[in-house]
Amino acid sequence: AEATVAELTAAFDAAVAEKEAVIAEADACMRKLGLAQRLMAALGSEGERWKSTVASLQAALPILVGDALLAAAFVSYNGCFNRSFRELLTKKKFLPFLLGQVPQAKGGVPMGDDADPLKILTTDAEIASWSNEGLPTDRVSVENGAIVTNCARWPLMIDPQLQGITWIKRREEKRGLHVVRLGQKQLMPKLEDALQHGKPIVIENLQTSIDAVLAPVIGRQVKRRGRTVFVKLGDKEVDYHADFKLYLQTKLSNPHYPPEIQAECTLINFMVTEDGLEDQLLALTVLKERPDLEEQKAVLIAQMNGFKIKTKELEDGILEQLANAEGDVLENIALIENLEDSKRVSLEIADKAKVAQVTEAEINSAREMYRRVAARGSLMFFLLATLNKVHTFYHYSLSSFNAIVERAITGRRGKLVWNEEAAMSAMAPAKLKRNLADAAAEEKKRVVAETPEVLEERMAYLIDNITYCVFDATRRGLLERHKLILATQLLLKVMAKGGELIDAEAEYLVSGRSSMAPPQMTTKVQEFLSPKQWAAACALREVDAFRSLTEDLELATDAWAEWLPGERGEG
Repeated sequence: AEATVAELTAAFDAAVAEKEAVIAEADACMRKLGLAQRLMAALGSEGERWKSTVASLQAALPILVGDALLAAAFVSYNGCFNRSFRELLTKKKFLPFLLGQVPQAKGGVPMGDDADPLKILTTDAEIASWSNEGLPTDRVSVENGAIVTNCARWPLMIDPQLQGITWIKRREEKRGLHVVRLGQKQLMPKLEDALQHGKPIVIENLQTSIDAVLAPVIGRQVKRRGRTVFVKLGDKEVDYHADFKLYLQTKLSNPHYPPEIQAECTLINFMVTEDGLEDQLLALTVLKERPDLEEQKAVLIAQMNGFKIKTKELEDGILEQLANAEGDVLENIALIENLEDSKRVSLEIADKAKVAQVTEAEINSAREMYRRVAARGSLMFFLLATLNKVHTFYHYSLSSFNAIVERAITGRRGKLVWNEEAAMSAMAPAKLKRNLADAAAEEKKRVVAETPEVLEERMAYLIDNITYCVFDATRRGLLERHKLILATQLLLKVMAKGGELIDAEAEYLVSGRSSMAPPQMTTKVQEFLSPKQWAAACALREVDAFRSLTEDLELATDAWAEWLPGERGEG
């Protein structure tokens, strides 16, 4: 009996153990099923994105060679040119050759229909980070940023307005950036420190010649001795760190460097573009006229850029966590929780981004009302930039130009004004000043919203005042014979911008062409016109409005002979 009991007890214990094992396995399966459902929910949208990414990568794979060749050519050769020449070089030279549209190409290479070097060289998140660091967002500036970050040779920035070096300083300051100039005592010690410890260094304000002691560094003439990599710096051998980065910058607008410098550096033209300057002046105008709008815009840009950067980090982080997960993914609770957090943050960012896009459209609509003012300012600066063709000592800095424009907008001359109102303003607490400024901004916003004609009148005043102030500040530094040239150029540019100018008439007025083989003058015409004047009149027949000028000169000789000697014939 005892044996039977013992046997039954053992069988019962075995059944209970089997039952508990089955229950435990069922619980594990349910837990794993729950985790699997959580994992599927966390990766649901990512799966769609991965599918589209894989499809786009598979489609891009056959054309990768051509796109990469275009990007490499862009980085190597386009940097030193302005926007028009970059487009000409890319669309008229590179693309026809790579697509096999010229005989020398011998068939070309596969390329995408909308091949764009920027799509190969950078991403939206990277462009957003550059914007946060102070790089302007116009197309040329973004291209410059892509070239700086991708070029194999050291970048040499043509940067008269200091936009490039300002961006580099903010970009590299967290890595311990050194900023030096040729001739400084600290040049060699700081360069040696940067070489040994992998720090970035900027040599600013270069002229057309560079010290020969820097040639091994600029030319990357590194040598190896065992595992040690070094470069010769003067009479010393300095360890060469792989993270070392050298930036060269010049304020010269049209420098002429020897071939060896151009071969060993990547020249990048950071000169301000008309579109880029227009955006900067728009920000300045709105800041002074509607500080509330510009503050919202600045916050919104930083927020949108942060969204792009964070979204990219989350997407990369999800892939990294999945790739580095050990063992069964469904048993890695920490991984699934991290993925759920990433998913939650990603959805929050997507919702905020939609709201931000609506807000951005509203702010841009309000800011665009001031676009005409910024366009006139940009036109004025680039007019001044051409005056060095009239005389080499006419050069104008962007910072001084911005100061003149700001003074034209605010109406302040920068002189000390001391009265009761000024004294009370100076002694007012900071909080009170902010409240007064906010109240003034709200009042201006209310007036503009209620009376659009007031805004239109204000725009006309700002355009006229900026034009006058810039012209007045410039003409004081001009030779007397050059003032009329500036005034004429200003008039022609303003009329051309407004579509009020006929190109053929303006071209004749500026160039003053003469006919190389004019017909013979009649005797009566010879009495009041010289051969040179007759040749110019014959050339003027190419302009539609003056097509019958020579015939009229021959037919109405008495009227022309009476009109020509007058001092103010146009009156």
